[in-house]
Amino acid sequence: MDVWKIKAKIYDLVRKNIILKYILNKENHGILNLFFLIDQDNSSFKFCEIGCGTGNINTLLGIQKFYLQVDSSLEMLKNNHRKDYLLNGDCLKLPLKEKLFDVTICVGLMEYIKNLTDFFGSVSYITKCGGYIIVTSSPLNIFNLSRNLTGNKIFFHTNDNIIKIAKTHELELISLTKPIFSQVQFLFKRKG
Repeated sequence: MDVWKIKAKIYDLVRKNIILKYILNKENHGILNLFFLIDQDNSSFKFCEIGCGTGNINTLLGIQKFYLQVDSSLEMLKNNHRKDYLLNGDCLKLPLKEKLFDVTICVGLMEYIKNLTDFFGSVSYITKCGGYIIVTSSPLNIFNLSRNLTGNKIFFHTNDNIIKIAKTHELELISLTKPIFSQVQFLFKRKG
């Protein structure tokens, strides 16, 4: 059963719950702070968001230039706030060219990925040398454990392990933030 097919119909509605809205606002504030650490002369940048869902991050950042949004759930893409540049695809098997994007964003995705080596391999492959990657993880706690009840298996990765595996893919940690208990946010820069 495709749990995301069901979740897509109520995803934005559930996020309007006062507690979840508060959590999302804190997480969004952290993402914005990371985004401001990226070179500000980014008028020609190409962006890719993997695991875009309904388009929260794209809406948050207000990017009007080339911004490809990728999600494995066709239903989530159908409910995306922005209808241009959408791609239905698996984050571990992206049908994209090497070194295509200046900024790759994966918010709320890594906790669904068991094998981080494959994940970082795929993400770094599509990111230009000197480009940036924003990823988030869900730390092990009661709140995140309860998310397993929503039908998707959540994988918990330690910050040290994430950084260690990212380094093997020539990614340098620029910043690590914990804006709220539910999420850890990382900004990496691809060497080269």
